[in-house]
Amino acid sequence: MLKAVPDLGDIYGVATHALIGGDAHDAPRRCGVVELGPEYVKTLPRSTTEKHVEGVTLRSGIDLSCKLDRLGVFTTRFKHSLRYGDFEKPRICDFYGPLGDGARRELLAFWDKTLYP
Repeated sequence: MLKAVPDLGDIYGVATHALIGGDAHDAPRRCGVVELGPEYVKTLPRSTTEKHVEGVTLRSGIDLSCKLDRLGVFTTRFKHSLRYGDFEKPRICDFYGPLGDGARRELLAFWDKTLYP
């Protein structure tokens, strides 16, 4: 689905060729939008295989409304910056939906905590 203007807490399926270093799974990486800048959007990837590590990951529940179909974690380990123009291309950034209010607040608080410990 196309949503060319991302909002904080939106989930996108990001094509691996748009990510520096690609992705081991060679599938769209689910990423949560955490920061909107003048030219770039910062996202945190979500993993269903990485273990939870306090301060490095944030537990993430199932939310079928934005294609989060398994338990997982958002991680600061592989944060990504994407150009705003990438969000106009659904083959690069496919909009999966917004996180629910509680999960959105948790993700943004987690991001702020990593910036300002």
